[in-house]
Amino acid sequence: MANIYSFLSWQFWFFAVLTGIALFVTFYAAGSSMIRRFFHVRSAIVHVLLAAVLGMVMWGIQGWVFGFLHVRWLSYIYVLRCILLLIVNWQSEKKIFTQLWQEIRASDRFVAAFILFGSFLQLFSVFGSGLRYTKGVEFFRANSVDGILHLSYIQEIAQHFPPNEPGEFGLKINHYHFWSDLVLADLARVWQLPISHLFFQFIPIFISIFTGVAVYVVARSWKGSRTVGLWALFFLYFGSDAAYLFMLFFHHQFGFQTAAIDNGMTQFLNTPHTFAKLVFCTALFPFQKWLETHKKSWGVLTTVLFGCLVGFKVYFGIFAGLGLVFLTFAKIGKHVWTARKSFHWKTVFGKIWHEEKFFFLMVGVFVVMSALIYFPVNKGAGGLFYSPLEWPKIFLGKDNIDWEVWWQRKMIYEAANNIPEIVLFDLIAIFICLVSVYGTRLVGLFPPRKLIRSLGWEHIAFLWPPSILFIFLGLYTLQNSGLFNVFNFFAVSTVVFALFAAFVMGELQERREKWTKILLVLVIVLTLPRPIHEVFDLLSLYATNHYDYVVDNAELEAFQFIKKSLPKDAVIQAHPYNNESRQTPYVAFFTNHQTFLTGISSLDSHNQPFAEKRQKLEKAFSYKEPDTFYAAMKELNIQYLYLRKNDDDEKLHFSTNQPFLKTLYENNETIVLKISQ
Repeated sequence: MANIYSFLSWQFWFFAVLTGIALFVTFYAAGSSMIRRFFHVRSAIVHVLLAAVLGMVMWGIQGWVFGFLHVRWLSYIYVLRCILLLIVNWQSEKKIFTQLWQEIRASDRFVAAFILFGSFLQLFSVFGSGLRYTKGVEFFRANSVDGILHLSYIQEIAQHFPPNEPGEFGLKINHYHFWSDLVLADLARVWQLPISHLFFQFIPIFISIFTGVAVYVVARSWKGSRTVGLWALFFLYFGSDAAYLFMLFFHHQFGFQTAAIDNGMTQFLNTPHTFAKLVFCTALFPFQKWLETHKKSWGVLTTVLFGCLVGFKVYFGIFAGLGLVFLTFAKIGKHVWTARKSFHWKTVFGKIWHEEKFFFLMVGVFVVMSALIYFPVNKGAGGLFYSPLEWPKIFLGKDNIDWEVWWQRKMIYEAANNIPEIVLFDLIAIFICLVSVYGTRLVGLFPPRKLIRSLGWEHIAFLWPPSILFIFLGLYTLQNSGLFNVFNFFAVSTVVFALFAAFVMGELQERREKWTKILLVLVIVLTLPRPIHEVFDLLSLYATNHYDYVVDNAELEAFQFIKKSLPKDAVIQAHPYNNESRQTPYVAFFTNHQTFLTGISSLDSHNQPFAEKRQKLEKAFSYKEPDTFYAAMKELNIQYLYLRKNDDDEKLHFSTNQPFLKTLYENNETIVLKISQ
């Protein structure tokens, strides 16, 4: 499962085809049988979308349930059932795909091209990573840290469940939403797919295209025109930050020194976010049907999709939960307002229960599903604490926009307790932060009246109040584990604001007035600089082979020896000053063995306990006497060492020619040692 190939090798393309078959059988076939049985979807495109996404969620559910019950062999029975469903229902499936082909041929070619082009550009950020090159396996940008972390998680989940932390022996993966890794791990486990290519090359194609389809379908189901749908796709694929405007204003520099919190072109640098976004956007369609038709089947489908969001990305799950809370208040308020002239508590709330009991039941099911998914692995993750305007301060800080006047005057006003000026400068900081984060999507901060009338206040109550609350949480809180990971509150709310913005722009375009045309062009011009920069930057990296990290051939040979020659339960340890190992558990992934303590950066962001182990490990490697080092290794129960010989920081303070050290493998760059116990 850890085999890695070059882009031009036949194995790469063989597994690309096999992945397509696996997704069709595992996702589509399972979901299609449910959609065809319980729903009457006229459009084959919508049918395929709902079937594929529901099938993906069901695959996650089976992996979660079978894993905790220790009956993972049932996954093979699950796949066999999917194949049998395809055979039994082949005639029905044939009709669906015949209709699908007709719809594609009759569909708007420009819309299809937009989705394909946007998906193609989105894939740039990950497609070049995790491939075999002449020098070794290369990784670009954040893929060299977060990407390798996900590879190690996927590999570990494929082999053990509940999964162990690959970077810290004896610890389970906790305080992290790993359903995206679980879905890929079970695909790799059952279908024997190469993890690196599944993660970096194959699954992003599925996610990107289907997210585009979902966004367009939702925009049209909200009674949006073709123009609105195109604007929704524009904000999905090209929406980004606008911090560069303040760099121009304050420093007269056109640059992108400030990192984008949510950038359409680099979505796949945060893979769990992309999985959750696909599920969330798809769920908005049955949610709208549920509110419109009050059919229970749509309510069940909506609840299942929303209920699993905490597994993929907890922030999307929190959003759905808050949305249901606000929707509950909206429903109660609607009944109370209707009966305001002859109000009687018992009568009104009796009517509410009679008419809305199924809705309340589904809210209860959502809570139970979310709790069963969240608490087994996240109960110690910690929560939020109040810390005002940390993200605005980052944007205004020296390493970003660097507006010194704001800092100076803010300090003066705080010292003088000048409340009005403090409030004014806080508002200025918030404005700069929001424009920097949301860019042109900020035009969707408030839903247009036409959309409110079309969807109704209940639907808007689900979408808009949580989005505003998420802005507040991003501005005024930090996270106990990960601190500034609250940027995810901003990232989730961009999905709603992008959809609202599409309707705002669609209404403006329909006016056909000169000033609206100028405004439309201005929005496009202000949106595109960051995505254009990202695309050219990535092209430059690939063209010049300017990778951020490479696991070179010498390391790969050593890892191959460890993988094949050492016992399966052997625990490996790299030097604590191996910089790559400190950032991400790459040794664990490439050797397919657990490590005593690696990937400290990721362990820290997930609020995992490692401080004591780290202190003991670093102290052990600081010893200059061989006997003292040996005693420390024995105490820590470390038996195998992986060291890189050409880095002075990674060398032992004594010769490896010691009685208790046995050289198992050595090349010009690496050495693998066994510590006799």
